[in-house]
Amino acid sequence: MGKYKIFKKKEKEERKEENVIENRKGKKDVFDEKKFKKFIEEERGTGDGLKKLKLNKPTPSYGGGGGKFIEKLILTLFFTILTSWLIRWILILDTNQNIHPHHPSSCYKPSFNEPLVGMIIVDEIEMILYFTQKGKVYNVEFERKDTINELAIDWKNENDITLNIKSISYYGINFNIFFYLVNEKIDADEIVIFAWDQKYSRLIFNSRYYIPAIPRISSLSPVAFNRLYLVSPFYYSNNSYLQAAEVVTNFKYGSIYFYDGKNVNKIVDGLSYPKDITIDIKRNRLFVGEIIGRNIKAYHIKPDFSLEEASNINTILSSPKKLFIDKKSGDLWSLSYSHLWKKLYNDFFYNYNNMSIYDGGTKTHRIRFQDDLMKSWIATEPFADNGEYFPNANDIILHENQLILSSKSNGLLYCPKLNMKII
Repeated sequence: MGKYKIFKKKEKEERKEENVIENRKGKKDVFDEKKFKKFIEEERGTGDGLKKLKLNKPTPSYGGGGGKFIEKLILTLFFTILTSWLIRWILILDTNQNIHPHHPSSCYKPSFNEPLVGMIIVDEIEMILYFTQKGKVYNVEFERKDTINELAIDWKNENDITLNIKSISYYGINFNIFFYLVNEKIDADEIVIFAWDQKYSRLIFNSRYYIPAIPRISSLSPVAFNRLYLVSPFYYSNNSYLQAAEVVTNFKYGSIYFYDGKNVNKIVDGLSYPKDITIDIKRNRLFVGEIIGRNIKAYHIKPDFSLEEASNINTILSSPKKLFIDKKSGDLWSLSYSHLWKKLYNDFFYNYNNMSIYDGGTKTHRIRFQDDLMKSWIATEPFADNGEYFPNANDIILHENQLILSSKSNGLLYCPKLNMKII
């Protein structure tokens, strides 16, 4: 009996301990569960905060901030290009350039006052020929330089005898002499050829033709009969607005072509408004003046009539409009526009009533090469005019140490007895 009571008592105490343990476990589980829930809630709260932070943080996107950055970049590039373009044109136009007039003391003006478009020296017949824009031709013999006479022109059976001359050149061998005139028409420029009649000292019409690939020709220079180098100043030949756009954007679309009598090939491109071209046949040299580039390109003529660039004569600081080669010395002479902006204004907004205002000043330069490769030279300026002494000069030649200038409004200017050693 006593053992049974002891056993029951132990069993009761063990159950009590088990209940206590279970209660402790239950409390611990509840505590752990509450702690876990609290931890989860804290974690969720932190996550929401992170989400809020992520939502509030500006992120780059193509439609948002990235787009604005690209817009700013494009605008920056645009204004940079525009500014550099403006600075370039301010330097090119050089509107503040001042001309200091000077000329040889021997210069004088003869009584001849016809408005001339150009002149050429023809050594084969020992004459200087002067041309007006409308097609009149005057001559002076080497021995009687002050006696100027008008030459007769035989048009044969031609009906269209109207001329608007842009450029004059010639090719001669012995007494076979041919004059090439660039005649400006409404749709395209044509080439009109005259032959020299030695017996009657007159010009006889020979032929005329167009070159469809070159609607506008600013100048040409022959190397043989109907073998010509021609200059085209613009890509858009018949649209003055697109030509102005070419000038403003400084796209260099001027070109030199070679015409063999049947076919025409472009042999040089990338020129900046080329104006005049001349050839030194004796030394196989070709020169072309660039108006906007304010320089003269020098080339060697190869046996196949292609060109190899020799040098870029950029020391004249003016826009060459006429070039002349002294056959004896090989010196290159240029007549240049002093102010480029006046030249451009005159080309695109021409007004005959104001031509003396916008095209008056000119300069002449002599370029003497120091080597056969034309890599070095010396440039001098024997004549400069602000438009008051001899305005509107448009051509230059040199004969026996006499400098001759022609003008579209003032006839001729003779400057004889020049000392070429000091010019």
